[in-house]
Amino acid sequence: MRRALLIVGVVFGSLSLCAQNVSSTLEKCKVLDTERNNVTVLSECANLLELGGRWREAVPLLTRLTELQPDNAGALYRLGRMKSWTDGGADDATILLKRACNADPGNSDYKVAFAEVLGRKGQHRDEAVQILQAVIAAHPDHVEGRRLLARLLGQEHKSEEALRVLQPLLARANPELEDYETQAEIEEIAGNLRSAADAYRNILRMKPDDVPAITRLAQVLSWSQTTRAESMQLFERGLKLDPGNASLAVSYAEMLSWTETTRARAMQSFDAVLAHDPDNVRALTGKAQLLAWSGHSQDALALYDRALAKDPKNADALRGKAEILNWRGRYAQSHALLERAHEIAPDDARTNLEMARSDVGLHRYADAQSELGMIQGLEGTELTEVSQDVNRGLGTYMELGYLGRRNRQQLNFNRLDALVSTPLNSSNRLTFDYTPTLYNTTVGDFNSNRIGVALDSEPSERLNTHAEFSGVQYPGQPSEWNTALNLHYKLKDSLTLVSGFQRQPVEETFLSTRGLDIGSSFVGEAQSNLASAGLSYSNSPHHFDASLSFTGGAYTGHHLDSNRVWGFDFNLGKSIRGDKPYIRIAYGASYLSFDHDADFQPSQAVAPQITGGYYSPTKFLLNYGGVNASHRFGRKLEWDAAAAAGVQNAQTTFTEFSNPHVASTFATHAVWHMSGTNDIRAGYDYLNVFNAFHRHLFSFSWRHYF
Repeated sequence: MRRALLIVGVVFGSLSLCAQNVSSTLEKCKVLDTERNNVTVLSECANLLELGGRWREAVPLLTRLTELQPDNAGALYRLGRMKSWTDGGADDATILLKRACNADPGNSDYKVAFAEVLGRKGQHRDEAVQILQAVIAAHPDHVEGRRLLARLLGQEHKSEEALRVLQPLLARANPELEDYETQAEIEEIAGNLRSAADAYRNILRMKPDDVPAITRLAQVLSWSQTTRAESMQLFERGLKLDPGNASLAVSYAEMLSWTETTRARAMQSFDAVLAHDPDNVRALTGKAQLLAWSGHSQDALALYDRALAKDPKNADALRGKAEILNWRGRYAQSHALLERAHEIAPDDARTNLEMARSDVGLHRYADAQSELGMIQGLEGTELTEVSQDVNRGLGTYMELGYLGRRNRQQLNFNRLDALVSTPLNSSNRLTFDYTPTLYNTTVGDFNSNRIGVALDSEPSERLNTHAEFSGVQYPGQPSEWNTALNLHYKLKDSLTLVSGFQRQPVEETFLSTRGLDIGSSFVGEAQSNLASAGLSYSNSPHHFDASLSFTGGAYTGHHLDSNRVWGFDFNLGKSIRGDKPYIRIAYGASYLSFDHDADFQPSQAVAPQITGGYYSPTKFLLNYGGVNASHRFGRKLEWDAAAAAGVQNAQTTFTEFSNPHVASTFATHAVWHMSGTNDIRAGYDYLNVFNAFHRHLFSFSWRHYF
């Protein structure tokens, strides 16, 4: 009892003495009204305010003191520390703390504080590390310097060195909370989640109700399916300790959103947080991510935009919006957002993963490979999938395929295709193919062999080209040489110039494809020689696109009159669903005009020069409406389909332009990713053009990546 009374007496005595000192110092501070340059009073008043937690009021006093005593290292240090605690004060703090170090070069505390401010800026982190290494070399027991050096090395991804620096603190008989916090931070950055979890458990052994440590341990454990149940228990424990902790509630909701069976609970949690704080950026981005995964990407984009309006530098919102744009194939816009996110959070693994995905979409496989190499601590099917895409883009593959056409026996064929494609470098790919074909017609069967080579190039981010050269040989006939040159150039992100030239066989009849011997002359084997130029425009904010192209050239052949042709194509579309599934509706119009109708066979008693055996209306107009759809079923199956129907008018020798007919097309294709190295592709296309074509195309292929 006497001991307790003694302690109480000492405490009250100390408080009384402190109160007397405070009262005395306050009396001294009044002197500043008349003696504003009294350095002793300035220093004592600043001390008093700082001890009372009113350090902001101490700043002008210390500022005046450093003006009067420019080499007062203690005042410079105290003022520099206070400046470092304010928003935007890092630059002033850096200058002040450097002056403090120069004024007292032997003070290790000043150097550690200077290094701490320098280390906040990535470009000065190396200098901060050098300062701290010198401090530790001279003062191995400097605890704060050792912790800070370990943290900075960890942020530089030098985890082994960082842990070596920290180890003497962890090896003490009684390590402090800050030691384990530093260890956990280093292990998390390095992706050593098990070691990070052990560090957080050590913190909780020392302080069982530490909500920040409970939250971080729960988050770390949530990243593995095997420890997710323990993570849920920790989240619920933290919320019992601090029911109003919005950050903890959002973290828990984020984890719940990863599993489909708990997404309803996640949505309730996000909504509950937003009901109390509608501008909570983490809750906005978390709910947006959940909506995106649930197929409501348009609503998700609206929430991401709300979050970015509140915080334009929010890396999670930038990455989430970019993820949806990647799904929609808008890779350039996605990449621009991800570059901003990467500047804000350069070590964020998910940002690097999405950036790699957008680079794959842009065919920048070498860049994607580099970004994947920066990812640490992230696993899962998404990473595996993007890595496979990169390996495919940079690797060699072979493909074996079949294409069958049925066209009322007018010209049916069965075609095999064998090709090998290999990259020359990150910007060029070379492809060789061999294509034998067996044709069936009412007048007889024949075959051909085609050998071709193609070069696909992307010399810049805005330009990509395709060049193709091939030779076709029909038995007993001279070889025909064909070529194709295409160019796509982005004038800006929304506007692309498209141009090209193609010389290709006209595979419509026996005459147009193989040719016939008529008397002493060989007639037929028609070729289309067409140049084209056009523009395509995409307005992403309003989800519509438009394209217009013009085509001109001539159809030629052995002993056939040249048949000039020109035309245009216009298409206007709008996406009504951005993904899961993607759906686009469109209107289009096409016009085509030949100089003369050459759709005759030699047996039809016409001059050989105007025969040709190919559809060549002198006027052809098509107006149509169409719909496109695509969807990805899981990670193995991709599907797309397109259908169009409209009215066509054609003027030929036997038809009037004023007599309209129905036109229709349909196509569907699928890709099955059997494994990381094997794909199966299948497709069906139907084309109905006036009274000329009723074509059915069937395709199937197997592609193997080496």
